[in-house]
Amino acid sequence: MQVNRIMPYKVPKINFKASKESENKTKYPNDELYRKTLAQAVNLKPDEAYKLSSIIGQEELSELLRNAKRQYFNPSDIVVEVMDDEKADKLANRGYSFNLHIHTTASDGVMTPVELLDKASSYADRLHDIDPNKSFTIAITDHDTMNGAKQIVKEVTSNPEKYKNLKIVLGVELSALYRDKNSLDRPLSYELLGYCVNPFDNNAQSYLNQLRLTRVGLAENIILNAYKQHPEYNFSYDEACQYSKNPKKGIDGFLYSLADYFKSKAPDKGIEQLALQYVPKNKEEKPVLCYEAPVIKEAFKNAGGFFALAHPGRIHLKGRINDEFIRTAENEGKKPEHEVINGFIRNLKSVFEEKFCAMETNYQGYSGSLRHASNILSADEEYDEKYKNAFNWLAFFRDIAQKNDFLETGGLDTHSQNPFLRG
Repeated sequence: MQVNRIMPYKVPKINFKASKESENKTKYPNDELYRKTLAQAVNLKPDEAYKLSSIIGQEELSELLRNAKRQYFNPSDIVVEVMDDEKADKLANRGYSFNLHIHTTASDGVMTPVELLDKASSYADRLHDIDPNKSFTIAITDHDTMNGAKQIVKEVTSNPEKYKNLKIVLGVELSALYRDKNSLDRPLSYELLGYCVNPFDNNAQSYLNQLRLTRVGLAENIILNAYKQHPEYNFSYDEACQYSKNPKKGIDGFLYSLADYFKSKAPDKGIEQLALQYVPKNKEEKPVLCYEAPVIKEAFKNAGGFFALAHPGRIHLKGRINDEFIRTAENEGKKPEHEVINGFIRNLKSVFEEKFCAMETNYQGYSGSLRHASNILSADEEYDEKYKNAFNWLAFFRDIAQKNDFLETGGLDTHSQNPFLRG
């Protein structure tokens, strides 16, 4: 009697290259062109752009954000010092799937870019195991540098399979300045998040490198002057850089870091004014910390991507609005601070045109009353009257975003040891 032999079933092997190429070409054609540009920058062959499939462009990110809920950005009270399956499951069940505001050692963060990828991809894999339709999307947004983003491109290229369940946004956080002689007595400092940019763009890199060199040179001169005027305190550049990373890396805020350094060694001596004198105090002074929107637009004109207003709730107008503007607005029954912000947003739209199309209304790095107000907006807390002012301020920006049909982005402003922690 002849017995038919049953052949063992072989699990088909998925062709990572073919599946990714097919998916990206049909759904996000402009993103595929973006990846090809990145591939060329790291000397990949034309048919090897699929290795960068985990890096997403503006088309895919826009779709993800349009479909995102507010709680997707907020880990709530789940504190993850070290990730494990239990905590990953808690985050996944909550729907936590975005952190689009992360800093690495390329600026003032603790994680290296590669450590960021490793920790984020582990959670992305767990999330995918729980639900194949879910993904974890991160953005590297170092202060005024794209060097970390370049490292990420090179790392992903070397091991694309490892990061297949992670979605990566190449970004940057740019310090900027807004002046308006009609409404402001002092310039308004703010930050822009650039998303889906090309970190290898020569024009943008030149701008950022020159900005860093200017800041580092000024820091060195300030410390030298402090040493000459007060040799008894033995101020030094190396010691100042040990106190804070900002002076050496040319990060915006380095003047305040130097001021704190001086005060730590010589409290109540007023030496910090040697640094603080360079902070623009009126509408006429030229900035040394950052530049206005037209300069940034020119620097990034060929870098692609788009811009979002970062952490809008942290914009401070106290002491900046001129008295005449306040009186005029109040006589017309308007809130002066709202009128200033409306003019500010109009200016950004006028300068950047369609490239300014987002706002970080889901920012999770606030503290104090703004933190509570943010939780109320994402339905993690009941409304409390004592947070009324903070709530109204954040709700005002959310309304602006919705009226302008902006993409609403968000993140933890991570500077710490993993991408699941605030600050």
